[in-house]
Amino acid sequence: MMPKTVTLIRHGESESNLAKDLAEDGRAHENEAALMRVHTSERRLTPLGVEQAKAAGAYIRAWMVRMGVTVTDC
Repeated sequence: MMPKTVTLIRHGESESNLAKDLAEDGRAHENEAALMRVHTSERRLTPLGVEQAKAAGAYIRAWMVRMGVTVTDC
């Protein structure tokens, strides 16, 4: 049996990531108070995070085509 490759991608930049990065730089996130009132699972991707997620999806799709992998193979 051939070895399997597993690729894990967590997500792109989230509001939480951005708030943390800004805080580390001594700056505040514009919606920081509202973010603290909701569970982390309810926080959204930033516009950059959406673009990062789209780019990751495109990369994986291209790799699957190049390797001849289909979803039914997984």
